[in-house]
Amino acid sequence: MTGVRPASFCIPGFDSQKSPAQPQQEIPILSIPPQKAEVLPLQADRDFAGCQILGSREEQQDSYAFSIVAGNENRADMLLVLIADGMGGHVGGREASLAAVRGFVEAFFEAFDAPAGAPAAASRISDCEIPCGPTRCPGGEISREASALKTALLAANQAVDTMIATDPDTLGEAGTTLVAAVVGRGFVRWISVGDSPLLLWREGRLIRLNADHSMRAVFAEKVAAGQMREGDVANHPERNALFSALTGLEIPLVDEPAEPSPLAPGDMVIAASDGLLTLTDEEISNELSRLRDAPAIEIVRGLRAKVKEKAIPKQDNATIVVVRT
Repeated sequence: MTGVRPASFCIPGFDSQKSPAQPQQEIPILSIPPQKAEVLPLQADRDFAGCQILGSREEQQDSYAFSIVAGNENRADMLLVLIADGMGGHVGGREASLAAVRGFVEAFFEAFDAPAGAPAAASRISDCEIPCGPTRCPGGEISREASALKTALLAANQAVDTMIATDPDTLGEAGTTLVAAVVGRGFVRWISVGDSPLLLWREGRLIRLNADHSMRAVFAEKVAAGQMREGDVANHPERNALFSALTGLEIPLVDEPAEPSPLAPGDMVIAASDGLLTLTDEEISNELSRLRDAPAIEIVRGLRAKVKEKAIPKQDNATIVVVRT
């Protein structure tokens, strides 16, 4: 990852200005027929799983975690999933992503379980880029998971700041992206900073749910407008430059939708580091279609194999998490 310095089981780290572009959400793919309203509890490996590869890097700078928000490991009614993609040198990137994941998970559950009306954490998010008020559910009530996601993001940023302060000469350029999603019965709600993608696959169609805070999104707009050739993007030296990341400083951009997105049985939610984007959307979708009836653990291994098959020079770390509904 190149960038800027501006309950439960948890698996961190190892496998054993305005936003430049908002994701293009197609309303039909997010609508759910009434007969598909029921969503069953999730089970580890069958319905959710994750894996990683080093790529051509010397060490793993991605970290990821699952935590059960409601239910247990065999019957999860609500699941927290998060991925952090570290940057800032070998040591800095690894330590930043681990600190962010650990800080996020701890703060999320403290906030989620806090009594109603408890004071929120002090904001270090640029107030011109993200709503200051609480996120609400469609029915109007304040969403516990939305409030917990925001609080946890601030805590993750503080954890990175605390980590940097232990050795600023070595870790001063450290930072990390972060995408966190709560997948519940029939919905997904997320918060994200940076370029780590959150994808939705439904019946052969793949869309990106979260915003991309990188130059890649700017270049994609230029390609769509005919101002840039697609082949030039892959080799552009600034394609992975970030507009926002967790660096312990104020967070310039945060993607935090006001409403959750609905899910239907058969949907797949995919969270990943940008190493997965070695594959095109079509390649990802085709592999998900091929494995649509397979357990989640086979799906993430299939995507990992496809990334390895590409064998591109300078393949980044890739972390892939799949949740089936």
